[in-house]
Amino acid sequence: MRRPSMVLRPIRRRKKTPGWIRLLRWALLLLALTLGWFALLAAVRPLPLTPPAATRELRGAWHVHTTRSDGRGSPTDVAQAARAAGLDFLVLTDHNPRELPTPAREEGVLLVPGEESSTPFGHLADVGSRRALTDAEKVSAPVRAVLALGGLAVVAHPLHPQRAWADLAQARIASGVEVWSGDSAWGALRQRPLTRLLPALGTALVSPERAMVYALAEARPAEDWLLSLDGPEPKLAFCGPDAHGWPSYGAAFRWMSIHLTGIASLPEAPAEAAQALVQELRAGRFYCAVDALAPVAGFAVLPADRRTFRVGEVLEVRLPAVRPPGTRLHVHGSGRALDASHVRLEAPGQVLVEVRVETPGLGLGDVSWPWLLAQPVKVEAPP
Repeated sequence: MRRPSMVLRPIRRRKKTPGWIRLLRWALLLLALTLGWFALLAAVRPLPLTPPAATRELRGAWHVHTTRSDGRGSPTDVAQAARAAGLDFLVLTDHNPRELPTPAREEGVLLVPGEESSTPFGHLADVGSRRALTDAEKVSAPVRAVLALGGLAVVAHPLHPQRAWADLAQARIASGVEVWSGDSAWGALRQRPLTRLLPALGTALVSPERAMVYALAEARPAEDWLLSLDGPEPKLAFCGPDAHGWPSYGAAFRWMSIHLTGIASLPEAPAEAAQALVQELRAGRFYCAVDALAPVAGFAVLPADRRTFRVGEVLEVRLPAVRPPGTRLHVHGSGRALDASHVRLEAPGQVLVEVRVETPGLGLGDVSWPWLLAQPVKVEAPP
């Protein structure tokens, strides 16, 4: 009988995991916990957001991109998303088109062609022009070129962290300014990835609209920048989600929109409807709203048939009957809030009325949420 071998075999030791892999695992775990924490907050904490109530006002989105440039959805896709969000029109501002498409209706939504031009001075959005800008016009005097073509020239995301507008002389003759910008909002979050971007991404897992509302509150305010462009006529204040398809078009369209105040319906023919829409925008008969925050039906700044006033006159601000706690009136420019519904015009210049909701944020302190944005008015000295 053989005796069992007493030869000792070497013990194979498990290879030690490299330090960088262990560090990566901990980082991923921390990231997952952080995103999960803010997703949980968005899911269980009382939210200031309420579903938008039905309204007779025509609503639409300004500054939308499709697969004609760098958007993720076709015009039909964005029209379907707009219809589901209750919008009546979209202003499509694809980048640097050679030709402008014709106005169209898809899924019952009016699609109005515009463009967003990349210029040496920043991005310029326009609508209502007879044709697209040429490359030569973009690099020389794009604002003047748009105005000469009969369009509305709107400075897009003027205070964007990476793509701010750089030519004040041209901005002063522009038709308007994109005061609320989805691109600027997300750009501001990217400037603070740990304290602002991560909470927003975690929130977006549960409530994309709330994450967008939160992002807009972090954007650098452009209201006073607009008012600094004082001229003979008041500027137009626009808001645009700068929708590209992420977050989804539907979430972007439920986030913010333009509300028309001068007409209750648009002509059926797309070309006539587009012309009527541009006319309403040019006249300033609209306001901006973050619809995801609360219903906005009933908002108005009176008298609504004027945009030029004298020093000493008083504006009446009618707020929606149903509004969130913490609603506050913010007056930019040469005006002063007398109370929660009246603004006195105190000096020559421009005055812009904004309504914000001040409420606890996402675990990182209080937040002043933009909610409603009226059109600026021009204040002149008494005769």
